Amino acid sequence: MNNRFFRQPNFIIMVVIILCPLYATMAQNTINYNSQPIPISNDGQFALPNYAMSRNPAMDQLFSNVRNHEGRVDWINAVGSPYLSEGFLPCKLYVGDEFAGDFFYRHNAYNDEIEIKDYFQDSVKQSLHTDKRFRLIDGSKEISLKTLYTEDEIYRNGYLTLIGKGERFSLYSRTKVKFIEGTQPVNSLVRPTPDKFSNYTDYYYSSAAKEEDVAYFLPDRKNKFISSFDSDVAPKLKSFIKENKINIKKETDLLLVIDYLNTL
Repeated sequence: MNNRFFRQPNFIIMVVIILCPLYATMAQNTINYNSQPIPISNDGQFALPNYAMSRNPAMDQLFSNVRNHEGRVDWINAVGSPYLSEGFLPCKLYVGDEFAGDFFYRHNAYNDEIEIKDYFQDSVKQSLHTDKRFRLIDGSKEISLKTLYTEDEIYRNGYLTLIGKGERFSLYSRTKVKFIEGTQPVNSLVRPTPDKFSNYTDYYYSSAAKEEDVAYFLPDRKNKFISSFDSDVAPKLKSFIKENKINIKKETDLLLVIDYLNTL
């Protein structure tokens, strides 16, 4: 048999297709309720067996190989990190409005995956189940899975952090990590650059008047920013931005915009 076939991208993609269902349905964990009451609502009962899925480091690497056009991601030597925080942070898990338990988490923003475990000392990491009913609360920060209408005008799921909440409009941030492949010098006068992970943040908003549970990308150019809102709001928003010298690239000014829109 030709061994080179197994190193080809088509073979890797075939393996992913075959193993994806297995990866998504691996053995799941249960919540330890020794120190807290067992939820009695439907959402709370759902959390008992379903809050996390087992992870497989080899599968992580396989997915990463498919995502990188060179067939590799140099996790060890790359500058930066795929994680927003290398260490696990304490959080509270909610299912809907019901408290489900205390956990530790970290966000792999390269894969857009929440890793979660029961105790800080646990060596086994699991993935938070990709169900929109789950919310993580880290201090004053709330993270949840939403349907996104992206910059490319497509729908996909992704984790957002709630920045400002209102009855009509809410504001979210989305920090992503992209992998930038290093360069090799063409001669001795040019320095090589290492592989690196680079962070960037986008902003989204949700509207009670639009599709339920969908967050819409906010462009950072003024005209596109204004036109991303409905026609009944856009003219008033344009005046507000001009009169208050709003910088739509600043999170503090975006919060002012959302606060204003919630007064209309």
